[in-house]
Amino acid sequence: MHDKLLQYMCSSHDFSPKEIEMVQQYFEPVSFLKNTVIEEPGKVPNYLYYIVSGYLRLFYLDQNGNEVTTHINCQPGFFTSYSHFINRTVSDHSVECITACELLRISKEDLDHLVAESQVMKDFSISAFYCL
Repeated sequence: MHDKLLQYMCSSHDFSPKEIEMVQQYFEPVSFLKNTVIEEPGKVPNYLYYIVSGYLRLFYLDQNGNEVTTHINCQPGFFTSYSHFINRTVSDHSVECITACELLRISKEDLDHLVAESQVMKDFSISAFYCL
């Protein structure tokens, strides 16, 4: 699963073998079934996800209890309730798999470590996560 992530990352930036090894070490492969909520409202998002396959959506419940989808994404791409993930604040959004999904995930702590250890990763994260 890491091959797709590395292909995506290396298409725009030159990662060294050591940096590639770090990416493989810190991005954990996970799979989820359709309709699985992987980040819940009322909590700080735990992970940033790279979508290897499948579709994810970001949604919240309005005052009437209706689900309001604010974002949908598929491969290749990163996904989470980004501002809450980065700022470590409680999110009112859920992240749900709307199909079966294969993902790679990284915690904020591990992402911070990668960015601190690699200027290329820092540059990549600025360009790749800016639109989230």
